[in-house]
Amino acid sequence: ITDQPARFIPGTCYMSNRSSYIVKRLGDCNIPSDIDRISTETNHTCFNADLQLYDFDEDRDTLIFMAHHDVLNTEFENFNDNSASVFLLMLLSNMFNGIENLYYNLVVVFTDSEERSFWGADRLKEQLDEGKFSKSKIIHIINLELCGIGNSMWVENHDNNDLVYDTGLEFFKGNSVGVIDTPNSDATFLRSQGVDNITTIGLLDSMYGEFDTSPWDVVHTVRDRYENGNLDDMKNLLHFLRDLVIEVNDTYIEK
Repeated sequence: ITDQPARFIPGTCYMSNRSSYIVKRLGDCNIPSDIDRISTETNHTCFNADLQLYDFDEDRDTLIFMAHHDVLNTEFENFNDNSASVFLLMLLSNMFNGIENLYYNLVVVFTDSEERSFWGADRLKEQLDEGKFSKSKIIHIINLELCGIGNSMWVENHDNNDLVYDTGLEFFKGNSVGVIDTPNSDATFLRSQGVDNITTIGLLDSMYGEFDTSPWDVVHTVRDRYENGNLDDMKNLLHFLRDLVIEVNDTYIEK
């Protein structure tokens, strides 16, 4: 997975190619995943991809990571929104594939159509209601957006973000964690449908002081280029995600 970290998803106007690419690259690393073909009432078709890491047990609690893989304009490179986030979750999947000492399920979902009508998130809501990812409890859903550059992290401003925010404060230490009111996203859609335990996170430079410079300034524009990303920042966030998985596991060990 790590050979070409920037241009890891081919530019295409067909989102099925992006989901197929994700599944193929994960398969190259012996990580099984599925494509979920979604036919909408407006005769559009979109494609989610999901994977259940190691020894999934529907009776256990589940932690979900997610990121949308679709893009608004295929003429742009769309690195920060949202290819960088997808890449990080592919790496996280590779990191924990085959780990035997997790006391809960770890699931990763790549959603389609976040940029247009939230069809992918709507399908995820159906799967949550059906108990596909747990018949017990969803611990939390961490939604990644704009994860390509920034030496600290922002967390979506809502009442149920303590798990991610508190772990972020511990991990980033000197660089304070920003709390941001976000535009519409898969997370805001899912909360509107009654899924409260979901938080969006992303990267932001602490050099911007009180986080008054929006990380959304360059998305959906030609300026959202691969060359503007920072691989060291992305590695740092990957290590945070790793620590979050371990932190949650420690709470289950203590029980």
